[in-house]
Amino acid sequence: MMTLLMVFFVLLFSMSTVDMKRFKHFRGELQSAFGILEAGQKTEVAVVAPEPSIARSTPAEIGAPPPPEVVAEVLALRRLSERLGLPSAWSPRRIQITLEDALLFGSAQTRFNPAALPILQEVATALNRIEGDILVEGHTDNRPLASSRFPSNWELSTARAAQVVKHLISTGQIAPERMAAVGYADSKPIAANDTPSGRAANRRVEIVLLMGP
Repeated sequence: MMTLLMVFFVLLFSMSTVDMKRFKHFRGELQSAFGILEAGQKTEVAVVAPEPSIARSTPAEIGAPPPPEVVAEVLALRRLSERLGLPSAWSPRRIQITLEDALLFGSAQTRFNPAALPILQEVATALNRIEGDILVEGHTDNRPLASSRFPSNWELSTARAAQVVKHLISTGQIAPERMAAVGYADSKPIAANDTPSGRAANRRVEIVLLMGP
């Protein structure tokens, strides 16, 4: 009987032993609920508002694909650039066509070569069929330039870009509000300037059509 009683009390004692890990977890949960920190300190308790639902973007907001007729005109412009041998770069909202300065102008000049005029006319006709802003960028190599008319490559690159813009407006009938001209001098080379071919590649005018944001 005494042995059975001793076993009974041992069982009661073992069942009443506190699981410290579970107790600490419970204590932590209780402190969080009442905003109580360790050592009895208190902190503010706030109710966090639920996250607002994220509205789905409409096709217009994310950039819906252009209609088929615009796609057809874009493809026509691409075929034109390939036929004329003009390097080009394409993305869903941006088309860039590059014209070498030797095609357009004489050395350090802004007067068009006669052979450039039919090419510019074809490009203008194609651009007129596609909506979007048009940026004309002038670029040069890094050789210093100093003359009474063009003190540096900045003036030359800007003047050439402006000349192309004026021609696209007057002869190509492109709306002036679509046009902008900028000169970058030699700040954006696409080839090394330490060879004649590299410098020739850097002397260029780029016509950039922006068809969306």
